[in-house]
Amino acid sequence: MRTKPAKPTALKKLEGNRGHRPLNPCEPTPPPPKPEDLLCPKHLTGVARETWNEVVPALVPLGLFTALDRQAMTVYCLTRQRFHQAHDELEKQSLIKRSARGRQIVNPLLRVVDQAARQLARMGAEFGLSPSARSPMIARGLLEKKKPNRFLKLVKRNDP
Repeated sequence: MRTKPAKPTALKKLEGNRGHRPLNPCEPTPPPPKPEDLLCPKHLTGVARETWNEVVPALVPLGLFTALDRQAMTVYCLTRQRFHQAHDELEKQSLIKRSARGRQIVNPLLRVVDQAARQLARMGAEFGLSPSARSPMIARGLLEKKKPNRFLKLVKRNDP
């Protein structure tokens, strides 16, 4: 029996720990990305490169992209490129094809598109890239901008 994969702690924190279960205090915390980690890998081209340049800058301020997430994001970008390539090719063809024996079969490209879409949804949820993954999140950066820090006001008032 398959179990639901564990949600990353960064997502739990952004959501406000809705389950109220204690977060793992001993969980390894990957280092924040270095500037070179944010650069798109050289082997990514086309849609994969566009995806990297679109998604990574949006994830960094939320704390959802670390130095260790580079490979996972590369796979996500390549999967999105495969999805677009198969989808574009499928648009040129019919959904139903004839087999070697003359029977009607579903175009095999439909399976490629479907598998890539499933993988994108699964991986995207881990990075918080779907509306359902984002809806329960609390963007701490936005919350801090809206709430003035009362302690800082007190400190400024007491300065000579």
